Amino acid sequence: MSMIVKVDIKPKSFRGVIKKRRTNALGSVKTALTRTASVGVRMILDRTEKGKNIDGQRFKKYSKDYAEWKTTSTAKGGGGKTSITPNLHLSGKMLSSITTRVTRTKATLSFTRGRELDKATRNNKSRPFFGFSRAEQKELGRAFERFMK
Repeated sequence: MSMIVKVDIKPKSFRGVIKKRRTNALGSVKTALTRTASVGVRMILDRTEKGKNIDGQRFKKYSKDYAEWKTTSTAKGGGGKTSITPNLHLSGKMLSSITTRVTRTKATLSFTRGRELDKATRNNKSRPFFGFSRAEQKELGRAFERFMK
């Protein structure tokens, strides 16, 4: 057996209140999504700076030739660095181009420049950094709930 509940609002003023609250609620969702997306970007940047992949494991080491080039190349910000821990940071352009797009129903993380997207795609194959673990997804869900309050 099922029960059907019908709500009929007669006074027009109530309809206006409901419409206004719905608009405010959608705005609140978009704001919460924007803030949650920012938390997600920060997660990726912090984890990557520590040289860790999506699963929290250390990135695969650089090849010997690349590590040597990165240590000695002054043109790309290297030169004299004693520790070559993979952190996907050479010029800083790729990671700084991470951006967010937010609609009323979803937030998307992407890159502002095509060249940086190409670099990220190549890097992500050997050292997965762009995405979230299940634990991070849960943390983002909790952040979204907090931002909705």
